[in-house]
Amino acid sequence: MRLAAAAATLLLLTGTAYAQINLWGDDGKRKDPEAEARQQEIDKAYRDKIKSQAAPAQAPVNDPWGNVRSNEKPASQSKAQSGSGKTR
Repeated sequence: MRLAAAAATLLLLTGTAYAQINLWGDDGKRKDPEAEARQQEIDKAYRDKIKSQAAPAQAPVNDPWGNVRSNEKPASQSKAQSGSGKTR
C-alpha cells in the first residue's frame, strides 16, 4: 500500500514538472519582419528619449532630517581627538 501511495505521489509530482517543459519549441515569440523592425524603432526612440531626459545626480529634495544633521564634528569629539593622547 505504501509503495502504491509513493508511486502515485511521484507520478503526480513528475507530471507537474513535466508540464513546464515546452516540447514543441514554439514559444510564441516569432514575429514577422515588419513587426520586428517596428519594435526596434520603438525601442530606439525610447532609449533616445530616456537619455535626453536623464537628470544629473542631485541631493534629495525632500530631506526631513536635513536640519538636524550637521557637517561639522561635535565639540566633544574634536576635543578628544586634539587632546594629549592619553586614555584612561
